[in-house]
Amino acid sequence: MKNLRISIILCLLMIILSCPAFSQSKPNSFYLEFFGSGGLYSVNYDRMFSENIGARIGFMYFAADWFAFFSDVEMFLIPTTLNFFVGTGKHKLELGAGPVIVFGSVGLFGSDPVSGSGVGWTGTIGYRYQKNNGGFMWRIGFTPLLLGGEFLPSGGISLGYSF
Repeated sequence: MKNLRISIILCLLMIILSCPAFSQSKPNSFYLEFFGSGGLYSVNYDRMFSENIGARIGFMYFAADWFAFFSDVEMFLIPTTLNFFVGTGKHKLELGAGPVIVFGSVGLFGSDPVSGSGVGWTGTIGYRYQKNNGGFMWRIGFTPLLLGGEFLPSGGISLGYSF
């Protein structure tokens, strides 16, 4: 199962990095997303393959001895999405969906931690500002998660740089 996850991640990275860019001179973005598809935060790389299609992969790691009602928390998430953009120029509606790979362990009220892994799903409905010639970019949107049969509504804001 672990080898399957690693293979999926490597395949997604190869696809993202090997696809030719369209005429936009700066189709790559690196950004930090807060409260989005990666939970508390995520660090992301994304590439626009055309004016209307792109993909993103990110990661989030969080560890704490105590967080809210939980003890010995350790979480690692890998959000990935395939995105569709509506609009031209620097203002776009962003629609996306994809898997979120989750690894973690958590204890409840000081109990022994329980470890596990799985795959959930995320989506994006939001606004994206990204200039064709690169520079500062930002996103804001509704980014729900479907994890373990639970629907978790979420919203996120991203700040980053296009290159």
